[in-house]
Amino acid sequence: MTPGYWVNIPVAPRKWPFYYGWMIIACSSIGIIASIPGQTIGVGVFVDFLADVIRLSPGSLSMAYMMGTLASSIVMPFAGRLLDRYGARSMGVIASMGLGATLGGFALCTMITPAGDVSWWRAMMTIGFLFFCIRFFGQGCLTLVSRVMLARWFNYRRGLATSISGIFVSIAFTGGGAWILNECVVRLGWRGAYVALCIGIGVGHALFVWIFFRDNPQQCGLPQDGFNVQPPQRRGATGAVSKDLSLWQAMGKASFWAFNLGFGVHALLMTAIAFHLTALGAEYGLERQSIYAVLLPMPVFSISGSFLCGYLCDRFDQRWALLLMMFALAVGLTGVLNLPGLVGRFWIIFGLGVSGGCFSVLSTVAFPHYFGQKHLGVINGVSMFLVVFSSALGPKFFSVFQAHSGLFSTAVRVSCLMPLVVVALGVFARPPETQPVERPR
Repeated sequence: MTPGYWVNIPVAPRKWPFYYGWMIIACSSIGIIASIPGQTIGVGVFVDFLADVIRLSPGSLSMAYMMGTLASSIVMPFAGRLLDRYGARSMGVIASMGLGATLGGFALCTMITPAGDVSWWRAMMTIGFLFFCIRFFGQGCLTLVSRVMLARWFNYRRGLATSISGIFVSIAFTGGGAWILNECVVRLGWRGAYVALCIGIGVGHALFVWIFFRDNPQQCGLPQDGFNVQPPQRRGATGAVSKDLSLWQAMGKASFWAFNLGFGVHALLMTAIAFHLTALGAEYGLERQSIYAVLLPMPVFSISGSFLCGYLCDRFDQRWALLLMMFALAVGLTGVLNLPGLVGRFWIIFGLGVSGGCFSVLSTVAFPHYFGQKHLGVINGVSMFLVVFSSALGPKFFSVFQAHSGLFSTAVRVSCLMPLVVVALGVFARPPETQPVERPR
């Protein structure tokens, strides 16, 4: 059967009662949210229980997490090339099933490494391999597939579409998802929570992807953005990239490195905070439930940040949205240093919320605007490699400072300098040459 035949099974996007791109927004949002167990905020909920049952110190567990994440980052460009070749639907099914199987492996990890086995190497190899799989399929493939698919369905409305998706993603990533996972652990136990996630993602979400995911509108006989769409009246320095750039051409542009450095700094620091969230709270006299409760109001600012970022991206040079993300991240880090006071809590909610909202938008809209869509999978794959690589260093980065000074706050103070470096570089970055796009007739 021809590929066009499979596009219309079991649902035909052209026969959808409204433009199918709006359905893609929902699909992309659900796909990114489903990756949460493979993100650091999801792993962080279970990390204390894993350390107890496999008899590893926090430092050893951080090392295993770092090595597994680093290994997964290395193969992300390869996953991007597969995405360009086979499309979002096929890769989404594979990523969902892989993530589900890995979550089942975590539930069974005590069978692989029983309590009576005191072999440090066996425990490290087991948990390191599971960390590799959960990071590759979750934070890596499933997130990559969802973002690239959304970017390919929109052009003029890419910022708006990503901002709408960012509402739900921000709620999940800035406290809501971690809180729900924590409640699952409280009610089902850590092993029961992993089993439920294994079935829900490995079976339920894989089926959802097969039914509704579509790689791009062209294969479905549909236009980007919808029908009779006019470009924005004022686009500032933006336009359409003169041609689709290859990976190597994109890597020769200053904007590629400015954005990836910003994404990497954000991933490193957010990963470190999420991974050590319980320990950070204890350092400031906050119990486990209390520190997770601090994050609950964060989606309000994250949603606001995503819409502001989407507005900037559709109308102005996207550097300014990058600078906004870094400024907000610095404010959030300052808030951590002022816990447990109300001022510190507000700065955390505002800063980390806005920066998270900006990250969810920029990581989707920046590269297709600057470099085109033909090689978007592999370009995003390399970017994801840098993001995952940075996130792998985050927990260990904080652990090293805590081991030497006895305080995680020392690492937070040093981290406040990182966003400032990105701001300094981002001011001088320029996008590749673009050309105006004629209004559709």
